[in-house]
Amino acid sequence: MRKTSIMKTVVPLLCAFLVSASALGCGGDPLEAYTLRIIAEDGSMGGDPVIQNAVDEMTVVLIPSATAGQRFGPLEPTAVDEGVEARVSAAGEFQLRIGKVYLDRNAEPSGTTFQIDIPLQGDQMDDTGVTDPAVRVSFIRRGEEIARGERPFLLWPLPPGGIDTIRVRCNMDMRLQCQNNDP
Repeated sequence: MRKTSIMKTVVPLLCAFLVSASALGCGGDPLEAYTLRIIAEDGSMGGDPVIQNAVDEMTVVLIPSATAGQRFGPLEPTAVDEGVEARVSAAGEFQLRIGKVYLDRNAEPSGTTFQIDIPLQGDQMDDTGVTDPAVRVSFIRRGEEIARGERPFLLWPLPPGGIDTIRVRCNMDMRLQCQNNDP
């Protein structure tokens, strides 16, 4: 299966999320990507499994410390790959919206559910003033969050070659939606 990373552009923040550092040339030798491995819960940890067909899109949000007054620099919504959009919210959170096209192309079956690796390049993000942001991953179905996973912080800047795992669990009131059985 082809692994696609979220692409670099001339915007330094966006250079951190890249399809191909060498193909788009953000400058310098590309570092090995840091990987955010997202695993849909299979029910073994309590809760209901989340199947891939139930997910229309996924959001990945890096949340800087509000108490320290940190924020990512401004970035208007920008398409960074087919089915992937990056932006910085008014609150200074870096957001990736990952659509069904990207999910279907890159997710791997894992038992009754799935996992997806999101390769990130953090080599040009360390000048943002952000340290150890929290991360939140949401699975969206028909515009509604059906599952969520969180991590209190990511080591910053992102270590090249590093991997962090986030388990995304079905929200308690979304059992039917997580299993693609809602009307």
